[in-house]
Amino acid sequence: MRIGGDTGGFSEPKVISHSEKSIAGQNESDVQDAVARTGAIYEKSDNTEIKYRTYNADGTVNGTNAARTLSSNQSIQYALINLGFYSGPANGNLTSDLMKIAIGNFQTVYGLKQTGVMNQTTLSKLELADGFRNRAMNILAENESNAQVKDLVDSVERKNFAKIWTFLRLGMGVDATHASAVMANIKAESGFSSDNLEDENEVITHHDPDYVYSVNDGKGYGIMQWTFAARKQGLLNQAKSMGLQPKDLNAQLAYFRSETNNSSICKSEWVEFKNKKTLIDATEYFLDYIEKPNEEDAHREDRIRFANEIYQLMYKL
Repeated sequence: MRIGGDTGGFSEPKVISHSEKSIAGQNESDVQDAVARTGAIYEKSDNTEIKYRTYNADGTVNGTNAARTLSSNQSIQYALINLGFYSGPANGNLTSDLMKIAIGNFQTVYGLKQTGVMNQTTLSKLELADGFRNRAMNILAENESNAQVKDLVDSVERKNFAKIWTFLRLGMGVDATHASAVMANIKAESGFSSDNLEDENEVITHHDPDYVYSVNDGKGYGIMQWTFAARKQGLLNQAKSMGLQPKDLNAQLAYFRSETNNSSICKSEWVEFKNKKTLIDATEYFLDYIEKPNEEDAHREDRIRFANEIYQLMYKL
């Protein structure tokens, strides 16, 4: 587990302009405090009340569709390339062995029936995920000056950030508050690097490409820094079933889905996590009951700060 880079975050909490009048005894500082605690984003409606806008899991608001049409087989292949599922030629062939694996792995990660065939259900989800990831990357690009974005030190981590956010919102179906809580813990554990090995001798590194994966070495690995033998074995099994290595981000996302939806490791905890109402409560619950680091390594306040920063950056998507 590592806390690396500039952890200063945004200089001030980002609050969308709101009514100057007090509502139910709330003055401006009270509203800002509520934003810091809950992640709620208030925006101006009129001079008598404060409202906040909500966004659907697919990123739509006021009837705006977040998806973009994948109109050709090649565009489908490029979408799978962008999401990290396919590395072959964009030749329009959707029935090659590599494409069948790529489509099947996408279906696994995004909770669809695994067929290896680009059916309409899979295509619709892929269109949403492709557009969602692109929008997430645009948000990062538009906020280059923010410390939280600067701390994503290379293009791999930035791309992983966008892919993980897309997976949580579209694949796991959680709202921006709970996605931010998960992202904050991933940020603290690995800096969004899927080949991140537990740091030794307090030397912080984000990538460890030479690590030979071992189930029993007691070393945390991957975006969640899986450490215990049973969980590392589970990640290894998941990766093998997808024809991937444990360092692959999508293998780790699929294993995250398996742990939270299908296993006894933290299935009930995931249900309780989604019931948490505030950003702080969700972040701390994920830390204590799903992530489960050593208490001396928890850096609890850092995770809460990361959650608020990430929410302020990504809440509209």
